[in-house]
Amino acid sequence: MVTIYSVLRGGGVYDEDDVYNLMRHIDENTTLDYAFECISDVGSVSTMPIELGLPKWWTKIELFKNTGPSIFLDLDTAIFKNIDELIKWAESASSSILMLKPFHKKRRPRYGINDHASGVMAWSGDFSYIYTEFIESDMLLKGDQIYIEKKLKEHGADLGYVNEVVDGIRSYKWHCRKMIPEDTSICCFHGNPRPRKVGYPFWVDPRYLDQYKKELTTKRQNSIRRV
Repeated sequence: MVTIYSVLRGGGVYDEDDVYNLMRHIDENTTLDYAFECISDVGSVSTMPIELGLPKWWTKIELFKNTGPSIFLDLDTAIFKNIDELIKWAESASSSILMLKPFHKKRRPRYGINDHASGVMAWSGDFSYIYTEFIESDMLLKGDQIYIEKKLKEHGADLGYVNEVVDGIRSYKWHCRKMIPEDTSICCFHGNPRPRKVGYPFWVDPRYLDQYKKELTTKRQNSIRRV
């Protein structure tokens, strides 16, 4: 079974409601079975503890303690169409990984790399070296996605784009600010504004938030790994 991951660091711009909002988007746009895990230091939503205590987005490297089949979605992600094809890809792939194709066409390479983003990822296979080979000075690379891409290329990984499996992945800033294109499957915010500031349909209707919390908390508890 595929495991879909999120990451929440307490004390930042996101909180448990962002986790519930993402779970709602996933739940409404899949027909296949999946498990949900949240790597977090916030007890109400955590199913896996944060071990390294790294700042900001660097906690994402802890995802790769897990060999897959796995999918990762940033908390500022909204889903509008069925993502079963991505789940099927993760279930059938062998030692492969997908990252997001950057939205900014003028994005400049750094350190000879910078053409993959980490807001949406999927993998199956052992990429644990991303986690085990991390050292503090790697944070000088100015972003987890640059580090992840660098390590994958150093190890000769089979690296592709999520966009090649899922059509209609859009940026809120570049494509959805005025109107959501009809073919949008996934909308990535990657910065301000956040989904909760924009509101429905990116953010759950507040009238139903408590209902989703109860329903999705039950699902989350059922997906906790028993060791």
